[in-house]
Amino acid sequence: MYLFDQKRNGQEVRDPRYNYAIASFLANELQLDEPIMRFYINQPAVIIGKHQNAFAEVNLNYLEEQQIDLVRRSSGGGSVYHDQGTLIYGFIGKNDHASYQDFSRFTQPIVRALQRLGVKEAQFGGT
Repeated sequence: MYLFDQKRNGQEVRDPRYNYAIASFLANELQLDEPIMRFYINQPAVIIGKHQNAFAEVNLNYLEEQQIDLVRRSSGGGSVYHDQGTLIYGFIGKNDHASYQDFSRFTQPIVRALQRLGVKEAQFGGT
C-alpha cells in the first residue's frame, strides 16, 4: 500500500477543490500495483454527493456569507461538513467488484495501526 503525502512546496494542501481533484486523478488516471491510502484536512467546506441538488439541499447564501466552499465529490452519498478539525482518509485501489461497501476492508488497516499505537479499544463498528 502506498501512502500519498499531499503537500505542495512543503505545506499541507487544505483546499477541498484540490483535494477532490487529486482523488479523481488518483482513482481514474494513476495505475499502481498497490492501493493508495491518503489522509488530508480541508478548510471549511460542504461536500456534496454526485447526484445531490445543491440548490435544494444546501443554504448557498450562508456558505457564501461564511466563506465556506461547496465541492461535489465523484461518489454518491449525502452532504458532509469538513473543517480544520476533520481528518479525512481515503483508500484508492482497483475495483474488484466484490468489495463495494465492504467498509471493514478499508478500515481494518486503520484499526490495526491505532491498536499498535496504543489505542487498544479501537474497533470497527457502525450503525
